[in-house]
Amino acid sequence: MCNKNNANISAEQFFEKITVGINDENMIIIDIRTPDEYEVYHIQNSINIDFHEDDFESNLNALDKNKTYLIYCRTGRRTGTDENNALALMQNLGFKKVYNMLGGIQDFVKVPGADDIIV
Repeated sequence: MCNKNNANISAEQFFEKITVGINDENMIIIDIRTPDEYEVYHIQNSINIDFHEDDFESNLNALDKNKTYLIYCRTGRRTGTDENNALALMQNLGFKKVYNMLGGIQDFVKVPGADDIIV
């Protein structure tokens, strides 16, 4: 399970993990915003699993728990600011490596170079 103290990372650290692991098939980027939010813009190669859908937990549970997951939402609330968030859920489901981007995609777009991987 993730060390909860190290699972929350800054937008800059998130960007670094993406750029270092760009060709790593064991690293999965998950955008947990709604499909409408995802369509406006998202991080390249991310998959969309809507936090508000009834099947959110079962969709997560179907994933390989041994891969590395980078999760984000709009501001960081859905992914990791309280007990009822995606990070806590993934940790409770037994995922080994999950990193939540603090500040969400709103902070990510401010990171130098991030606009190159936003689609």
